[in-house]
Amino acid sequence: MINSLTELYQRFDVLYKEILIICKTCTYHDCEGYTWLLPEEADNLEYSKAQIIEINGNCSFINPFVDLIPTNFETMKPKCPLLDNKLCSVYNQRPLVCRMYPVGLTSIDGKISFVLFSDCQYSMMMSHMSKMEFIEKVLDILSDCSLNLFDTITTTYSAVDNLFKYPDGKNEYEVLASCRDLRVVISNS
Repeated sequence: MINSLTELYQRFDVLYKEILIICKTCTYHDCEGYTWLLPEEADNLEYSKAQIIEINGNCSFINPFVDLIPTNFETMKPKCPLLDNKLCSVYNQRPLVCRMYPVGLTSIDGKISFVLFSDCQYSMMMSHMSKMEFIEKVLDILSDCSLNLFDTITTTYSAVDNLFKYPDGKNEYEVLASCRDLRVVISNS
């Protein structure tokens, strides 16, 4: 069972060991937008070169407006200020939302689900068979989380989702599992 964020990081790092090669040549906008943080991550990143902003006392983000004056939070999709030549300058400290990508969370008709974003170059390069194996491994990792860790992740995302109307344009994704269904699996194991 995965009881800590560090253990979860390690499991995703093993799964994504090849992704950095693809990220170096990526031309997509994967690393743009509002990077939300789990409470533990906000505390840990506070001492790195990341500037953290907190909204409403319960949602923390990497400050994307270090050199910008935001004009519209609903449509602006700022580049992550921690990117250096398209690579993460805090790679070993990057938050879960970055470690999981192209897997992420999204709200569909008010229900939160884990999804695989298909507009990511890494995702597009997978064959059908390798994608099915990848999805199975992701679901195994998520199902192996402790209930406490899983609830922290989904509760934090829910608070973030309630804050923002995300930028125009729909992301392309494939639903992997609803958080509710995964929570049942975790509760029964």
